[in-house]
Amino acid sequence: QTKTRDILLTMGTDFTFRQAESYFSNLDLLIHTIMLGQEWSLWNMTRIFEGLDIHRVNIFYSNPEYYTMRKYQQTKQAAAVEKWQQTQPAETSDAETSRQTATSLWTTKVDDFFPYSDRPHGFWSGFYTSRSAFKRFERVASGFLQAARQLDLLFDTKESVYDAESHPFYELEDALGVVQHHDSITGTGKEHVARDYSRRVQAGIDKATPHVLSIILNQMFPNRTLKSAIDLQNSGLQERLEETLQYCPLLLNESICEAATNTVFEGGKENMYVVVYNPLYQQSLQPRTWVVRVPVSMPGIYSVERVDDDIILSRDQTGNNKQLVHARVVNARNDNYTTHENNTIWQVEFLAGPLLPLGAVTYRVALQQPLGETESLNEDDEILPNNFIEISESTLSVSNGLGMIASFDRSTGEMDRVLSQTKIFGGAYSDEVDLRLELQWGYYTPFNSEHDTIPGDDYGQSSGAYVFRPSMPNQPLNVLPTCKSGKDSTRFVPTPLGLEVHTFYGHDDECWVHQIVRVTQDQPWIEVEYTVGPVPIKDGRGKEVVSRFLTPDIANNGVFFTDSNARAFLKRQRDYRPSWNLTTVHEPIAGNYYPVTAAIFLQDENTSFAVLTDRARGGSSIVDGTLEVKVQRRTLVDDRHGVGEPLNETVGGMTPYPPFGDATRMGRGVIVSGVHRLMVGGGNTGAQLARSAMDGIFAQPLIFVGSAPSDLNHTNVTDTTLEDEEATTFQPSFTVLSDTPKLPPNIFLVTLMRLYDFQKPNSNNQSSSASGSQSLLLIRLGHQYNVGEDND
Repeated sequence: QTKTRDILLTMGTDFTFRQAESYFSNLDLLIHTIMLGQEWSLWNMTRIFEGLDIHRVNIFYSNPEYYTMRKYQQTKQAAAVEKWQQTQPAETSDAETSRQTATSLWTTKVDDFFPYSDRPHGFWSGFYTSRSAFKRFERVASGFLQAARQLDLLFDTKESVYDAESHPFYELEDALGVVQHHDSITGTGKEHVARDYSRRVQAGIDKATPHVLSIILNQMFPNRTLKSAIDLQNSGLQERLEETLQYCPLLLNESICEAATNTVFEGGKENMYVVVYNPLYQQSLQPRTWVVRVPVSMPGIYSVERVDDDIILSRDQTGNNKQLVHARVVNARNDNYTTHENNTIWQVEFLAGPLLPLGAVTYRVALQQPLGETESLNEDDEILPNNFIEISESTLSVSNGLGMIASFDRSTGEMDRVLSQTKIFGGAYSDEVDLRLELQWGYYTPFNSEHDTIPGDDYGQSSGAYVFRPSMPNQPLNVLPTCKSGKDSTRFVPTPLGLEVHTFYGHDDECWVHQIVRVTQDQPWIEVEYTVGPVPIKDGRGKEVVSRFLTPDIANNGVFFTDSNARAFLKRQRDYRPSWNLTTVHEPIAGNYYPVTAAIFLQDENTSFAVLTDRARGGSSIVDGTLEVKVQRRTLVDDRHGVGEPLNETVGGMTPYPPFGDATRMGRGVIVSGVHRLMVGGGNTGAQLARSAMDGIFAQPLIFVGSAPSDLNHTNVTDTTLEDEEATTFQPSFTVLSDTPKLPPNIFLVTLMRLYDFQKPNSNNQSSSASGSQSLLLIRLGHQYNVGEDND
């Protein structure tokens, strides 16, 4: 029931306006009839709205702005009455005191409307995860656009007036705006429509990339006059990078970077240049670092050198300003990758940093010593103790160098516990936390109305793109056992920066989940990379695939927390709704799933555990001391909520729909890869843990890769023999913030972009291009923490 006398009736829904003329003609007739009928006294409104003191109804087309204004006006009226009442004696008439006051008129709603259901067994908690790969693609494209907008504003020196619709970013902005549609990012559209969304986003990235590359090159080579010896020395490198520099998002589903794999390292012919742009601007406990992994065409020992005379990346035993790293075997079972013509099984991994905020640094990768495949570092190499790895008879422990140590069972490869000390401002560490932690993979069998029945359920709601429904309401998770891929189910793989533990899950005849747990130096989390698929359906049943984390030391009592669009954390409690009385739980699993766009965590008085996601997901704590995150869905029947087809993604898509075809699925099921980042801390610090990293995970560095002949040396010292306007440098590192005051530690930059330019008025107060232009900018700053999330 509305709080005031204005009632908003929303109009329209999916497909409603396909016959707009008929729709509005009927509305016009309805409005006209009701209004005219009141004038002719054809009906008695007082009797129709008995007990509500309503004598007349006014119906008209409106909008949210007018509706909100009316509510505001009535709130002001109630406030005036309240103020008047406070001046009246206690014996004021009941008629006056019974009126609503401004303070009682409205209530504050602090929860949301999830999980939503339209029938007892129909919870719309499936779309949180549907079309998982597309959800990641949208997140990568959004991060690229935000970083590209920064570069365009900070470093593009063109004098032309900015025009949004003709700008190279317009197509990407348009595509990303379209994919926010409620049937796009949710994954609730048809297969061919979802593919069209992906095509539009990729076309936008392709259109924007040349402009971004031009900005990067202009900063690296700020003057192209070629008037000095240094200019001539740098020009060859410049021309070669102009030909080869490429944006390499290194998407986990493919990880193809042609500029990297086409670099001819053999015989020392070429070097690779890797430019890393950092779009994150916030003060942190330590300078930002990031693990960069780029494919290379051959095995060997490579040097990785930061191309900057004044900053030392790390020193090898000879004191050189280089990292010496082995190219190592990449596990290439992901067919998305191995079927690509430019795939390679070799990869160079290095730690980039410190990264300049809103700036770029450049690294040169060179082959130092070629190796045969049998000589190259791989999973069969012996793991030896060092500053980061300790080995006992039954346990292997790895430190990230930042106060976190993960322990693994040497016989099974399973993680069993994490020791963590959280670093706080001032350089100190918190008390040590010892958490038992186990990782599992499993699936729920989705309800299929062709196979499953439940007494009293006449509708037979199936699981599909919208709806998540296990085949039984209390279905336990089907936990996948480890299985052998090759000779082992688990492999310990040393890396230049730490350790990887590879584990395969499924059944001996089909391993379809590959998990890589990474503990890496200078990274504040444990990284869990996964590759899932093709999800098997030989048994005629779909699968709802879940990654589950067991933390038996945390007594969460049914309470967990999920983010609301990464800006607030909401308390969730199993089988409970804050705004209304939940009496019967028809779906104890699906009815307790919530959207996770950035993070989900558990906590008690002693320990906190957070999982940070790389895309939108669904998650829950179905059993105390556990968290679970759904990573992939494959269903074989439609859920009858408007899609009209099962959520059964295949690599070949579908044949055309009738009447042009029979809508047949083509190819195997899709393979999806992704990353979870795990963080452990002290009691009731879950939000603080997640907040410290979640914005950086969204604002991942942009990686650009190019190559040049190794005999093209560079000089990054200004030629002072020329006039200032003619001087040139090779600038492998650049930022606009070298002399800018730092933001407070609780503030970070959300958006920095140009909205539009307008001409400056000339002396006659008229716009003129000769007078130059002024820009209207959008600068958005965000507070890192909500009230109570961080004591500092």
